[in-house]
Amino acid sequence: VDEIRTKLCEYTAFVDGTLKPDLESAVTAREEVESEIAEYEELSSQLKTLHERTDAEPLESLVDLGHRVAYCRAEVEDPKTVFVHVGLGFHVEMK
Repeated sequence: VDEIRTKLCEYTAFVDGTLKPDLESAVTAREEVESEIAEYEELSSQLKTLHERTDAEPLESLVDLGHRVAYCRAEVEDPKTVFVHVGLGFHVEMK
């Protein structure tokens, strides 16, 4: 019986000390990736909307200034050309 309790304590310590922190790290990493995927899906949807526009008039839009907390109005003269930030300070021009 003492041997079983000892093993149980070892397993509990392993789960609490190793597996739970690893799980929390994995969950956090997954949530970050899911957030990025959602942002790219939103971008894709917006680009499709721009592509489907047939008029050549300037586009009026609300622009997110950061973390979906503050917005400002913007007018885009040529909505057929967009620049997408792809990371590390690089932007890609898309028409």
